[in-house]
Amino acid sequence: MCLCSCLALVLTLLLSIVPAAAFAQEAPPTLRIVEVAPTTLLAELSCPDAFTSTLAATIDGAPYPVSAPARPVAPLALVIVVETTPLMDETGTPHATRLHDALTRAQVLLDRLPPGSLVGLVTFDAAARLVLPLSADGVAARRALGALVAAPRPMHEQPPALGDALRLAAEALANAPAGPRALALFAASAPDVVAPPLPANLAAARAVVDLGAGAGARGPLASLATTLDALYLTYAAGDSAALPVQSMAVDQRLADWLGRVAPLRVQIALEGLAPGAHELALTGCGTPAVATFELPAPDQPAPLWWFGVGAVPVIAGAVALARRRHARPAAAERPTSGTRRYRAPGAVTTARRATGTLPALEVVVWDGRERQVWPVRSRQITVGRDPGCDVCIASSWISGLHARLTLIGDQVEITDLESTNGTLVGDPGRPLTPGVPEPLEPGEIVRVGPQVRFCVQIAAPATDGNAAS
Repeated sequence: MCLCSCLALVLTLLLSIVPAAAFAQEAPPTLRIVEVAPTTLLAELSCPDAFTSTLAATIDGAPYPVSAPARPVAPLALVIVVETTPLMDETGTPHATRLHDALTRAQVLLDRLPPGSLVGLVTFDAAARLVLPLSADGVAARRALGALVAAPRPMHEQPPALGDALRLAAEALANAPAGPRALALFAASAPDVVAPPLPANLAAARAVVDLGAGAGARGPLASLATTLDALYLTYAAGDSAALPVQSMAVDQRLADWLGRVAPLRVQIALEGLAPGAHELALTGCGTPAVATFELPAPDQPAPLWWFGVGAVPVIAGAVALARRRHARPAAAERPTSGTRRYRAPGAVTTARRATGTLPALEVVVWDGRERQVWPVRSRQITVGRDPGCDVCIASSWISGLHARLTLIGDQVEITDLESTNGTLVGDPGRPLTPGVPEPLEPGEIVRVGPQVRFCVQIAAPATDGNAAS
């Protein structure tokens, strides 16, 4: 009877340990080779554990330097939650309030985000507010944070609405596009009641920056960070000399936290590595991540004697042509009117450009932040992000030279100039074939990415200036 009881106890312990071990190993670090060149290698590392201070690379067991720092590359959805109670208006670090400290660290966090990431902002005092829905407009996110400098409001003995703020953040992340998600909380108040945990099916990384803690001590939000299974950081310094060190430490921990949310891109120098198959191992992220790659052989320059052999027929042909021209009498020049000139497909000839007066048209642009109007002053108009374009749109969705608008008589044609993100015309939008002009009706909307819109329409009464906002 005793033996059976012991066996049952051992079996119970094994069943409880095996699932835990399996859970610990279900998300190992992954390494993907992005690009291999004769002298460099580019790889992406997904690290679910905490990073060490540095990443180390070995190829076939030999150490190789990481020639570029690791940085997140995959866009993610981040919601920042900031407390705006009067407690945040109290002195935090020397010469700054707790709210100013929170906004400074949040701005640094925005600087570490990969391009194309979505950012949302939630604030709370006696009530929770969604200040900024998830948006790819980084300028709007920074403006929203900057507007919180004078945000603290009286509480009238009401508790901070931290639970409601977390619920708003969870709803925003639940509606975000597929991809990595994260939530960062900057607060100083201890909740009177246990804040509700985020939904179990919401796969989002969490970080809590506690601004109510003393120097070197855990603050009032430590238990909340444990409940949320979040990275817990304190931000407080008693003197200015200790502040730079603590700022860099907190910023690095937040950068490592982002690195666990989104893959990192690592560049490794391959000097002295022979062509062929090799094995790369990266350490510094828990279990070493391993991947294999094939190093191509460098291009071999052609022997110099090939150039000599190839030059012989070229020289002989040039000599023969010179003799023929010298022996043949000069041909009479043909009348200029009979000369045929080459014209590239889709080009507008001088005669057609000069036909009729220029229509009174204007290009209206919406780039997600403001509306701009550009008068049409020529029959060929370039659209792009480059300042030299006739219509300059300062958006990351627009290529340097994105499209061309051409006026043929009173008709308008649009041509995509092999842009990166493409060009859609009309509703729901037909994609343009690069290099092929298509007619554009007045007022017909042209779409580039999720934010940029423009159209050509009949101009309003003429105004001075190059562009009107």
